[in-house]
Amino acid sequence: LGGSLLPHAAAATAALAALTAAAAAPCAALAPAACAGEVLPADVADGRVAAAAAFADDAVEPPWLARERFGRPSEPTMGSGVHVAPSQVRRSAHFDVVGLMREAVGALLAYQSDFDAHRGQVFFATHWYIPLIVVSAYIVLLRLGVHLMAARPPFELTALSRAWNLAVAVFSLGGSAACVPHLARQWHAHGFWFTCCADVYDIAGHGAPALWAVLFTWSKVLELADTAILVLRKRRVQTLHWFHHASVIAFAWAAWIYETPCALWYGAMNYSVHAVMYSYFTLTGVPACRAAALRFAPLITSLQIAQFVWGTLI
Repeated sequence: LGGSLLPHAAAATAALAALTAAAAAPCAALAPAACAGEVLPADVADGRVAAAAAFADDAVEPPWLARERFGRPSEPTMGSGVHVAPSQVRRSAHFDVVGLMREAVGALLAYQSDFDAHRGQVFFATHWYIPLIVVSAYIVLLRLGVHLMAARPPFELTALSRAWNLAVAVFSLGGSAACVPHLARQWHAHGFWFTCCADVYDIAGHGAPALWAVLFTWSKVLELADTAILVLRKRRVQTLHWFHHASVIAFAWAAWIYETPCALWYGAMNYSVHAVMYSYFTLTGVPACRAAALRFAPLITSLQIAQFVWGTLI
């Protein structure tokens, strides 16, 4: 076995020596004295600088060139051997991130402006069974969760609850900004009847209101997290609470299936009430703001009742 491997070992050694020589060739061609560890005269060093500039347009400077020109180890370069300090590299990376964020926001706004409500209608109409599954699972898991938590200490979830309330408040504020001004413009341009009884795609079938109508429907599913937080904290879940969450999912989905003209009213009202209500919940979760926020509790209740009354009249 050893005799058979010796020729291969010799060939490998020869190949390694050839590669080493090839790798050292550029260095020797550009700065043979520097490769040997010698100190270059000033005139020779200037010649090496010119040779290095021609070596590669986008290459990083050789270490020997950086030492001669700057008296310190090599630092990053950008194009044609131009020296760039690390702080400049960090700033460039920062500007790239900001640019990417701007591009992402621009793409989202462009998608929103071109959104067609028919996309949402087709999906919700062909997936009519999703709310049935979600509501059934919600009721079963609610009963199961209350039973399992009966013998367990409650979870605090203070930070999670604050973050959740703040997130829903910000989201609802965005929905209000998209739907309420559009509803006002439609009312002003075409009258009250148009906002309630015209074709739903003529009222809000394109652009931001259409996209936020889709987000509104999906948000009703995500808002079941309200109940989960109550159960985990061992708070009482009232019948009105779980019935409201379950019925709103079915109602929002049906509004898409049957192309309800009043959907813009429902979305605008619910977004607005939730923006105020979850902001109130967020402030009551902050000890320093709790006393002041509690004074607005009657207002929150009045807004909720007014929403149901006006929605029924519409």
